[in-house]
Order: sequence, then structure tokens, then C-alpha cells
Amino acid sequence: MKNKPSYEDLEKTIIDLNSQIAELQHSQKLETAAGEIAHDINNILGIILGNAEIGIDIVPESSLVAKSLNQIKVATKQARLVVDKILVLSQKTFDASELSVLEMENKKELSKNKGKILFVEDNKLLIKLVKNMLEVLGYTVDGKINPIEALTSFKDDPDYYDLIITDMTMPCMNGMTLSKEILKIRPDVPIILCTGHSEAVDEEKALKSGIKGFIMKPFSRLDMSDSINKVLGQ
Repeated sequence: MKNKPSYEDLEKTIIDLNSQIAELQHSQKLETAAGEIAHDINNILGIILGNAEIGIDIVPESSLVAKSLNQIKVATKQARLVVDKILVLSQKTFDASELSVLEMENKKELSKNKGKILFVEDNKLLIKLVKNMLEVLGYTVDGKINPIEALTSFKDDPDYYDLIITDMTMPCMNGMTLSKEILKIRPDVPIILCTGHSEAVDEEKALKSGIKGFIMKPFSRLDMSDSINKVLGQ
């Protein structure tokens, strides 16, 4: 017959369990903090990348300035990989990814299109940048910094917009919730979800919810153009 555990044994077990719980909570806090930081950094990288692309359009292709701006584009992509590695380390997993060559991106022709887009993003600089980016491609863009205001605008005239592009992480309402509310009103409206980190939602989960496109930040003008063309079937 086995001996019953003593009070001291039970006390030691409880202490060990409490220690493990505290360690787990600490790890979860680190993951959450890493995700929030990644979101902010990718927003900044997106602004740098977008403005570099605008500069490349203005200056001569063979100029030193153009070459420098191309290096900035390369650097932002490399920085994105560093952010991904930080997230991987915080989650104790690793998923290797390849850095694409960006020089060919400038030579690929961007298609010109027409359509009305509702762009929802809580960063004012990104709204201005993406608005300029998409207007160059021929679209009319209505930028909203508040997802609740964006939803109200959509409710007022659901058929006005041809496409919705929304960030994932925003105050008051995240991009997934906003998308669900919009799809309740108009199930056929195409939506592209943008995110700076995929901890909260990945492409598979987004597509299953009825969202048509998924794009990671920081994205280039070509990334966005390709995503829009794919979603709209252009």
C-alpha cells in the first residue's frame, strides 16, 4: 500500500505548480508584447517603403538617388524578416522565409484601374501613403482612421464601395470584427485584411471568414496592386 503524500509534499507540489503557472503567464505576456511591437514596427516600415517607391517614380531610374531608394526598399524587406524572427523567438518556434529580390519590382508594369475603395487604418501616415499609392493606380480612396466610422460610412451606402481594405489591429474594433459586420450588410463585397503580425489571424482563418484577400505589412505598391487585382479578378 502506497504512503499518502505528506503535507510537506503537497505544499511543495503547489509551489511548483504556481511557479510553472507564473512562468507560463510571463511567456504569454512576452508574446503579446512582441506582437504589439511588431505591429508598430511594420507600420513604420510600410511608411518608409511606400515613400521610397514614390521617390523612385519621381527621380531618373539611373540616378544615384534612385539607387539609394532601391536600397531603402531592400532594407525594409530585410527589417521585416528581422521582425519575423523576433516573433519566432518569442513563440519558441522557427519558420524560415526567403528575401525576394526587389530590383525587378520597379520594372514590372502596374495596371491602371478604376474603383472606389474604403481603406481603414488607425495610422494617419499610412492612410495618407496608401491613399496616394492607390490613387496613382487609378482608384478613388476613402480613408478612415476609426473602424466604427468606417462601418457607419459603409452602412450609409453599401453599394458605393467596390472594395474594402482594413488593418487587423485597431482600437474599438479589429479588422476581423469589422469585416464580419460589413459582410452581414453586403455578403458579396470583397475585403482585403492587412496585418503586421499573424499571431491573431492567419490567411486561412481570414479566408474562411469570407475575407477575399490577406496581405502582410510592410507591403509594397506592387504587393497591394497584385492583391487588389486578384481579389477583383482584374
